[in-house]
Amino acid sequence: MKNGFIKVGAASPALRVGAVSYNRENCVKCALEAAQSGVRALSFPELALTGCTAGDLFLQKKLLLAAERELAVYIEETAELDMISFIGLPALVAGKVYNAVAVVARGDLLALVPTLYSDRHFAPAPRENIALSFAGFDTLLGTDVIFTPASMDELSIAVVVGEDCESLFSVAREHAAAGANLIVNPTSHVEVAGLGDRLVSFAESFSRELECTLIRAEAGEGESGTDGVYAARSVIAECGDILSMAKPYGCGVISAVTDAERSSLLRVRDWGFSENTNYDFIEFDLTECETKIECAPRRLPFVPEGEAALAKRAEEILSIQSHALAGRITRSRSSGAVIGVSGGLDSTLALLVAA
Repeated sequence: MKNGFIKVGAASPALRVGAVSYNRENCVKCALEAAQSGVRALSFPELALTGCTAGDLFLQKKLLLAAERELAVYIEETAELDMISFIGLPALVAGKVYNAVAVVARGDLLALVPTLYSDRHFAPAPRENIALSFAGFDTLLGTDVIFTPASMDELSIAVVVGEDCESLFSVAREHAAAGANLIVNPTSHVEVAGLGDRLVSFAESFSRELECTLIRAEAGEGESGTDGVYAARSVIAECGDILSMAKPYGCGVISAVTDAERSSLLRVRDWGFSENTNYDFIEFDLTECETKIECAPRRLPFVPEGEAALAKRAEEILSIQSHALAGRITRSRSSGAVIGVSGGLDSTLALLVAA
């Protein structure tokens, strides 16, 4: 966590639809595994405690109370972990059921973040954050919440549940504008042909445009196959680069080291990112420590890898230079160009551009 580096992860545990105790046990196992490997921020999929394919069971009070009870057990069993985790569940609050993500750290329930939009089973998020008691904790319910570790000024975390991340007016943009540079997206996508490529493209463009790190945890093994198959295509991306991606149809934890300072510095030159005072900022504790960099930095970070990518980039650069020179010659009404060739790199490039 020093110098802006932090190890993050996405977990897709094996589950059984409606078997809340079994699902909680597997979530705890994933959390313990991730913590042992140094992960400090871990996301589970959408509705991980019950399964996202429980259908009309989401309207059964027995299942809803079981989810709340098992969330309390999860919080207790992970209380000693030096980690913040995000675990999805259906939350019964004041007569409404929300598709929510519980944000948990050091034995405390920091907040419940619901989806913005309603469907057959779930109510939309309230317009403003509300205080409530849930699973034995005094907490908040709402979407406008940012989580900040006391020991790491560079990092601000926000949660976007399910398809809210991909909607036309995504709340993730508001989170980023308010300062969040780590977006956690617990979700569940039915597998279709070409989905893998589309998700990679989305993660790259999303994290590049918002200059952030994206943790996308996908539902997988154990979900009902009646209406579709879930392939657990979890992915972690940073500022346009894919850091880690799960193999489809598996379960377990993927992780990567992300550089929160990188996105913070990128945003210094972009006035579109500014503090939004309508948010609740919740501070939590993480012990400051060294983060082991697992992948060696690229020797040439600004040069594309692979002959085809390098050739394409070189063609683009040459095109930019040659069009600029052609415009200068035209505006100066010159009949041609005179080049002094010394044999060095600069004059050689000038000759190629002129030609």
